[in-house]
Amino acid sequence: MKKKAFIILICITALLAGCQNTKTDIANDISTDAGSTSTHDEDIASIGISNDGDGDGSLENQWIFGKGFSSWQEGYKAYIETAPDFPRYSLIYVDDDDIPELAIEGYCEAEGCLIVSFHHGEVNILHTLRLGFSYIEKKGLLCNSNGCQGQYYDIVYSLSEGKWKCIFSGSNYTHDFGSLDDEAGKFLDFHYAIDDVEVDEKTYYEKLNKIYDEKAAIYSFCDGCNKEEFITALSEY
Repeated sequence: MKKKAFIILICITALLAGCQNTKTDIANDISTDAGSTSTHDEDIASIGISNDGDGDGSLENQWIFGKGFSSWQEGYKAYIETAPDFPRYSLIYVDDDDIPELAIEGYCEAEGCLIVSFHHGEVNILHTLRLGFSYIEKKGLLCNSNGCQGQYYDIVYSLSEGKWKCIFSGSNYTHDFGSLDDEAGKFLDFHYAIDDVEVDEKTYYEKLNKIYDEKAAIYSFCDGCNKEEFITALSEY
């Protein structure tokens, strides 16, 4: 777990200088729902999110925004009205029900994206690392793949009943930036790990591709709209 934390820290730190809002800022800003006095920490505790890296699929980057909403439209509207203003909002269909998920794109890589889900009156938030994510429509799968400065990751989540579960956590990285082969376009000293256990490149991609079919994934955010446009569009559903 220490290796994973180190890799993620490098990626985030490299981008913070050029970005006004960090991911911590986002979490603090949107941690409390308009009709609740609960804090972000309390919300995390309420769904049993673990920070000890025990590999049980629980997520420290997932929390409950609010409960008791009569529809997903009401829940999403309440969320975005109390959250900071972001550049793009889009409805996507990750799992196989008729309720869409809300994808919100941050202003810069360090802010990441927010994926909002709804189930039985409850609105949940998943905060991705950086902006890179894709999903396989109606299959309940989302992949957060990105990285920087020789440190990269692939994190696959499954969505069920509005909750996200990590089902694959992989990293690929180098500690020797001098090993970059310009002709081959890659580092010669490159390592791969799944759940912090080092594996070879073939094993890494065999396991990742078995869980997540990138050829079937959707990456585009091109149909997103701004906050005002999205709130208006919600009234049409």
